[in-house]
Amino acid sequence: EVTKPPPCLENSSPSSRIPEPESPAKPNVPTASTAPPADSRDRRRSYQMPVRDEESESQRKARSRLMRQSRRSTQGVTLTDLKEAEKAAGKAEPADRSQESSTLEGGPSARRQRSQRDLNPEPEPESEEPDGGFRKLYAELRRENERLREALTETTLRLAQLKVELERATQRQERFAERPALLELERFERRALERKAAELEEELKALSDLRADNQRLKDENAALIRVISKLSK
Repeated sequence: EVTKPPPCLENSSPSSRIPEPESPAKPNVPTASTAPPADSRDRRRSYQMPVRDEESESQRKARSRLMRQSRRSTQGVTLTDLKEAEKAAGKAEPADRSQESSTLEGGPSARRQRSQRDLNPEPEPESEEPDGGFRKLYAELRRENERLREALTETTLRLAQLKVELERATQRQERFAERPALLELERFERRALERKAAELEEELKALSDLRADNQRLKDENAALIRVISKLSK
């Protein structure tokens, strides 16, 4: 007898017996999502973060540096300090403009680096030592303040002396103003004394007349007494 093959082998399809050939690897073709069109790139580039103005940034740094140095001193901020800061900012302006022009010539990569620097600025050292110009300016301001303080002291002493002299002159003027009144009072008293002396002289004359009359009356009385005594005898 001839044995029959198992049914699984008869019913199996050729595909199960013959392995399928592997499909070739597809090349990495860039799709529309990975490569945006030129319009979208230009639009994205146009919406980039605006770049800071280097000139205003340098002026701000110079002013802040000057303010910190002025706060460390006890004299305060003066107009001369602000002028010096503006001069320093004006000197830094050409260098900043040249740096800006070189950055613009560098293209998009330079602009990206510049925007990254603006987003992540380097920390500025807090304890920055002033240069020779600021030290010289500080020394000049200090000497000027000392000179003004000495001048103020001398002016105060001079003012006190002038006040004393003015008080003395006022007292002398008051005495001179009172002198006519004193002279008038002395004149009035002298006239009163003269009148009193004249009255006393008249009283003395009347008294001498009275004495003469009294003596005459005494003589007449004595004569009458003698006559009466003779008649009585």
